[in-house]
Amino acid sequence: MTDVGSTRENVEQVGQRPGQHGAESPDGTGDPADLGRDDWRDRDDWRPEPERHGRRGWLFAAFAVVVVAIAAAVLKLATGDPAVAPLGPVHLAAPVTLPPAPNPPPRPSTAQSSAAGTAGAEICPGSDGVSADDQPGWQHDAVQADPADPASSVACAGRYSLHTTSTAGGVSYRWTFDVDQAGHCDIAVYVPDTPRADVARVHYTVLDGDTVVEGFVIAQARDRGQFVPAGSYPAGGGPLTVRMDNQSPVAGTVVASAVRFTCQPG
Repeated sequence: MTDVGSTRENVEQVGQRPGQHGAESPDGTGDPADLGRDDWRDRDDWRPEPERHGRRGWLFAAFAVVVVAIAAAVLKLATGDPAVAPLGPVHLAAPVTLPPAPNPPPRPSTAQSSAAGTAGAEICPGSDGVSADDQPGWQHDAVQADPADPASSVACAGRYSLHTTSTAGGVSYRWTFDVDQAGHCDIAVYVPDTPRADVARVHYTVLDGDTVVEGFVIAQARDRGQFVPAGSYPAGGGPLTVRMDNQSPVAGTVVASAVRFTCQPG
């Protein structure tokens, strides 16, 4: 004979939803039957095992697809080829040997080339190669070109030095040009166009190194405002100097402006 109490208990257990048997409520204080429908739906740990595992599998699969897509896009951008081939061995390019740098051009000398095999310079007061005796009485001045005469010009921008004459002399002015190789040099002396140049005979001396070569005379009072040719002189290679003296039997003023050297070898 069937026990009525046992039958009732079985009926109540059959009426329970799957996963409720023997379970407690989420707060651990009561029967799961006391939970509402929404509370049961929100609890992942009360879901059946297959449902929870299936959800996680889909998440992992989606993540893997995203990672593969990103990797493929990066590889495509790096190679520039939609069909990306597997990476092969990397070959390093051979080192490139650059040709040696050309030598810098030689620094120009004080000589100014005017023609093939010819060198020269125009040396002015206040520049390298010009010196005067350390004696009192030297003055400095300048003249301007005539604005009414477009063809007129002045050497050394019109600058010149001047000194009074003396019967005993003793004061000199020197222009020195470094000759690259032995040969001969044409020399011309510029007399500034100033009334201070009033001496009829001004003495000059040419020196090759320390050796006196020859002397010449220029009439400064007559030859103002021009280069006066002074002749051609041998040069052994090295310093060639023109020296102007202030010695004169007549009182006056000697002036010093430019000296032009034009040298040729041989």
